[in-house]
This record gives sequence, C-alpha cells and structure tokens, in this order.
Amino acid sequence: MAVENMSYSDPKDVYTTEDLMRLVKSDRTIHTSVIIRGEYLRDISGVEKITGSLGSVDSTLESIGSLKEVGEDIWFSIHTVAPRIKELGQLKRVGGDLRLNDLNIRSLGGLRRVGRQFEFEGT
Repeated sequence: MAVENMSYSDPKDVYTTEDLMRLVKSDRTIHTSVIIRGEYLRDISGVEKITGSLGSVDSTLESIGSLKEVGEDIWFSIHTVAPRIKELGQLKRVGGDLRLNDLNIRSLGGLRRVGRQFEFEGT
C-alpha cells in the first residue's frame, strides 16, 4: 500500500519539539495523525499514545521515546534522509500497518500487536 492510500486524516506536520508539544494533551496523548519531517526533531519523548498514524518523511528521528500505542499506521518515507531509530522501545500496539522498510531496527522492544500488515524488509 502506498503512503498516499494510508488511512489517516488531516495529519499535522511536526518539524520541532515545540510543534510536537503543541499537540500533546495532559494525558500524554496526541489525538490526531502526525508526520515527523526534517532534521530538528530527534525524539518524541513525552508522548505515550497517538490516536491516528505516525509517519516520518526524510526525518532524522532517533527515538520514539515512551510511545506505547499508535491507533492507526506507522510508516517511514525515505528519499534523502533516513531516521536513525534502532529500537521500538516501549511500543506495544499498532492498530494498523507497521512499515519498517529500509530501517536499521535492532530490537522490536515490547511490541505485542500489529492490527494489519507488518513489513520489515531491508532492515
């Protein structure tokens, strides 16, 4: 499935920690889909749940921090820059697809459930 066909609506572009923190509610949840972009955001610490999708486009993301659940999909689009994520840490549940193609993931951490497809090619 191409990124264009994924089931997220009105995703918020996140370039910096400040952009991210504007979306995080007091329960450490983001109630929308987010797309991490660019080289300024290295981790998403302070977020435990995203109700929508988590995407990354040409970002230098290194850690998903304390993220435990994503309601929809997780995907990475690599054109010129690849994320530096090495493990999925505390992530336990992905409600939709989990696409880790072409990443250098060393550990799935606490992952227990993927709702639909799990792609782990070229890693």
